[in-house]
Amino acid sequence: KAGGFLSIFTSFYPTFSYSPLAVTTMLFSCNFIGIALARSLHFQFCVWYINSLPLLLFSTRLPLFFKLLLLFAVEAAWNPWQGESSTAASSLLLTCTHVAILAALYF
Repeated sequence: KAGGFLSIFTSFYPTFSYSPLAVTTMLFSCNFIGIALARSLHFQFCVWYINSLPLLLFSTRLPLFFKLLLLFAVEAAWNPWQGESSTAASSLLLTCTHVAILAALYF
């Protein structure tokens, strides 16, 4: 019982039990940190990370109004409604929104 190859991995590390919500939040947070700190973004990034924002925002302690405001701001930044490219204003809005979400996740 105490020997064998698998005992190497089980004897040194305690077992932890995480809820599926905790694991999902952690993985979405890691993805969001990568997006928030990226040097440049393409519109295709919006497709897979925008769906994780509601879970991330609703796991923070922000009031509901600010959660919805941040979601709307991200959507407005990705869809500048002026042609097909982003503007300096939409990039600034997206950067500020990402900083606010990162701060809300941290605190």
